[in-house]
Amino acid sequence: MARRKWLVVLAGLLIICLFFTAYGTDDQEAGAIDAPGVVLHANGTDPPDLIVINDGADGKMGDSYTRELGEEGYINPAVLRRGSDTKKFELNSKDNYAPHLILDPFVRDLPEGDSVKFRVSLSEEPTSDVTVKFTLDEASGFGDVVESDIEFKPLSLTFTTTNWGDIQEFQVKHKENSVPETSGDIYVDVIPTGGGVTYDRDYDFVQLNFEDNDAPSLVLDPNTIDPFAEGSSATFDVDLDKVPGGNVTVTLTLEEFAGYGNVVDTDLTISPSTLTFTTTDWSDTQEVTVTHTDNSTIETTGEIYIDVSPSGGGVTHDPDYDYVSLYFEDNDTPLLVLDPDEIDPFSEGSSATFDVDLDKVPSGNVTVTLSLDEVAGYGDVVDTDLTISPSTLTFTTTDWS
Repeated sequence: MARRKWLVVLAGLLIICLFFTAYGTDDQEAGAIDAPGVVLHANGTDPPDLIVINDGADGKMGDSYTRELGEEGYINPAVLRRGSDTKKFELNSKDNYAPHLILDPFVRDLPEGDSVKFRVSLSEEPTSDVTVKFTLDEASGFGDVVESDIEFKPLSLTFTTTNWGDIQEFQVKHKENSVPETSGDIYVDVIPTGGGVTYDRDYDFVQLNFEDNDAPSLVLDPNTIDPFAEGSSATFDVDLDKVPGGNVTVTLTLEEFAGYGNVVDTDLTISPSTLTFTTTDWSDTQEVTVTHTDNSTIETTGEIYIDVSPSGGGVTHDPDYDYVSLYFEDNDTPLLVLDPDEIDPFSEGSSATFDVDLDKVPSGNVTVTLSLDEVAGYGDVVDTDLTISPSTLTFTTTDWS
C-alpha cells in the first residue's frame, strides 16, 4: 500500500513538473524557462509585456503555435501563465525568418592571372533544395575585364534541407592575358533560387579588387635634364612600353611648385604639346623640345617640371612617374662685382680700398653687408683693431652700376 502511495506521489510530482515546464508559472521573472528544445524569454514586468520564443538550437523564433505571431515573433504572454488562459501550444525548429545567403569574405584582391575563394552557407534551413549560381557584374567607371577570362568553379552550388548548414566554397579565377584591362572593383553576383531563399542584389554579391598587369606605361628618356639654362633648349623622347588597347593621347604641360624653380610661363614653350600613339606605332619614340626664351626678368633658379599625361588605350596617368624634371638656371639675377677681389699685401697699420657694384639691374633695393671673416689656420688679427667703412652698402634700380 505504501509502495502504491509513493508511486502516486511520484507520478503527481512528475505531472506537476511537466506542467510547469510546458506552461511556466504565475511568478515567472525576467529570464528563461528551459524545456527540451525550447527557451522562453520573458521581460521583467508582471505580467510580462512580451515573451520571446525560440527553439534553443539556433536562437530563432518558432512559428508553429496556432495563434498568429507578431511581427517580431512574439506571442500573447497569457498562454504561458496559469490562470484564465492555459491553452496548449507546440513549438518546432522551423523559423519564421526566410533563409538567406552568408558570404565570407565579402572583399578580396584579384591580381590578373590569379584566383580567390569565397565561402557560402545559409542562415536557416530552406524548405527545399537551393541552387546558387554566379555571374560577373561590372559597373561603369570601375574595373573592367575580359569577361571570357573570368572563370567560376564550380559553376553552381546546391544546398539541401540536410546540408544547408555546411559551408561550401566557390573560386573566381582570372586567366592571364595580354589585353589591357581596367584595374578597379568588379563584382560577382551570387544568386540563389529555390527553397524559399530570395536574391537580394544589395547583399548577395562579392567584391574583387582587380589589378591588371597589361596596361601600357609611358617611357620618358631622359626624365631629368640638368642644367637647363635660360635661353636654351632641351629634348626628351616619349614612347610606350606595351601595345595600347587603342589610340593614346599624351598632353604635355609646364608644372611649377612653390619653393622650386619658377619661370615666366610665356617664355617657355613645349613642342609638340600633344602626342598620339596608336596600336601600330606605340613603340616609335617621339621627341619633345622644351625651349626657354632669354629675357631680362629675374626668375627663380631651381627645378621645373613637364607633366606628361596620357589618356585612352588603357593607359592611366601616374603623377609620381609621368613627368620630366628640368633644373632651370636663371641668368638675370644680379651678381656682385668686387674690384679688386684680392689685396696683397695688407700691412699692419695700413688701409686698403676696393669697389663694389652690381652687374645687372636688380628688381629692387639691394643691401650689402660687409664683415670680417677669419678662417682657422690662416691670418688672425685683433678684431677690434680692424674697421670696415662703411659696413653696409645699398644699391637701387637706378644706381646699381
